[in-house]
Amino acid sequence: MVVMARRNLLPDLLEERSMTIYRLAQETRMPHHNVSHIVTSPTIPDGTNYKTLRKIATALGVKIDDMEIEE
Repeated sequence: MVVMARRNLLPDLLEERSMTIYRLAQETRMPHHNVSHIVTSPTIPDGTNYKTLRKIATALGVKIDDMEIEE
């Protein structure tokens, strides 16, 4: 059995857009520390609710599925 590891792509997406965590927090109207925790985690934290993920995806112009990859 092969176990696939997930990887958070948010740091890459922010870099591609020259966007900071601070700006993402402003655009999503979410607390900076919440956004920072999600972006800097190796994987998107379990329990992150759909509404939060949707806000981040919308601000970045991507689908929720594009924010994490299985490797």
